Amino acid sequence: MQRYLDDTREKGPKRTAANTMKYADAIRDRGNELGIAVLDLWTAFALKAGWKPGNPPPGSMTDNNPVLNELLIDGI
Repeated sequence: MQRYLDDTREKGPKRTAANTMKYADAIRDRGNELGIAVLDLWTAFALKAGWKPGNPPPGSMTDNNPVLNELLIDGI
């Protein structure tokens, strides 16, 4: 979580797939630290869209992924 907050303070918030992945990772890690269940929809959607851990995340503005288009019909 701190890593995400530091990046945001330094560079300003950016709505990118990579930043969303960092945020999801930070929230999941914090939930684990606190023993709180976390529903990690980002990873579930990314895996359904064909993402493999270690690869760039799906969902960039130039990535027209039909699975994400169907899951995120509002365009976010």
